[in-house]
Amino acid sequence: MKPLKLAKKSLLVGSLAAAILLGGTIPGFGGEAAYASETTGVVNYEKIVETHLASIIVDVASLADQQDSAIRDSLRQGKSLVEASGMKGDDLLDTLITSMNQSIDFAARDDKSVKSEELKRLKADAAGKISSILLTKGYEDKIVIEVDYKKVVEKEVSSIIGGVALYANKTDDAIRKVLEQGGTLVEASGLKSDELYDKLVNSMNQSIDFAAQNDKSITADQLNRMKSEAAAKISTALSTKGYGSTKEVKVDYDKVVETELSTIIGGVALYANKTDTAIRDALQQGKTLTEASGLERGELYGKLVDSMNQSIDFAARNDKSITADQLNRMKSEAAAKISTALSKSGYGK
Repeated sequence: MKPLKLAKKSLLVGSLAAAILLGGTIPGFGGEAAYASETTGVVNYEKIVETHLASIIVDVASLADQQDSAIRDSLRQGKSLVEASGMKGDDLLDTLITSMNQSIDFAARDDKSVKSEELKRLKADAAGKISSILLTKGYEDKIVIEVDYKKVVEKEVSSIIGGVALYANKTDDAIRKVLEQGGTLVEASGLKSDELYDKLVNSMNQSIDFAAQNDKSITADQLNRMKSEAAAKISTALSTKGYGSTKEVKVDYDKVVETELSTIIGGVALYANKTDTAIRDALQQGKTLTEASGLERGELYGKLVDSMNQSIDFAARNDKSITADQLNRMKSEAAAKISTALSKSGYGK
């Protein structure tokens, strides 16, 4: 039987989040025992079961080493949780039942009023519910969570100076001092650009995944697109001289555009739901980016231009010297470069 991955963040956090959403607290994390009645102190075993069932998609995803969004995508296609997980049904059922029973036993450890027969019956009922859920085609959990992903990204970006300081083993003040002198975050860190970029992007992606773990409305494609756009913002921030400085610093918009164009193959792969290697192989055969993607040219062009415009707007947010006309002209020129790239046979060869 596959062991329960209690140490894995997505499984642990799924239970924590569900408990909080259902009005409980977690034993050992402050407050009174979770699921205890406010008036009698008697353990609410039904809520324990509800909490586990509410996070079952998150738990299955963790056990199957998949993203929650991937499991939900499979469920939307009419598959069961067993089919979506790729695991043996008995193994998955046993693991989830074991986890459920552990929670029930943990809650019952100080409950003198509950009888062993009652606990056995409770566990049997819970096991039946788990079994039913695992075999239900297109199962939908009941908790609906609205996540403000824009705020998640903004929060991560707003703390980028602190993140750079952490990875560079420097103080925030040391980083800000270099920025005040017109340096970039990369220069301030003393790290290689790719190394710093990867660390910050990984942190961003973890924050997005963490926020999305109980969001059943989000798809894998939406998450990937969101991560790509967030990564572009990080790239822009790293190359912006005097980033976040109160001093007026001229933005290198050419660098912003170049950075976005340098990742166009990855962007095309993302929107086409293909690997970078698959796109590059097609280019090596003399195909265009549009042909390699398999998408309509207008659709692909629109997605890439939107991403470019977001990067330009992000870089310009604190630039008091830029006018709307200048920004529009810059975006138009960048869009023309994207159009040329899409039409070029063997682009990047």
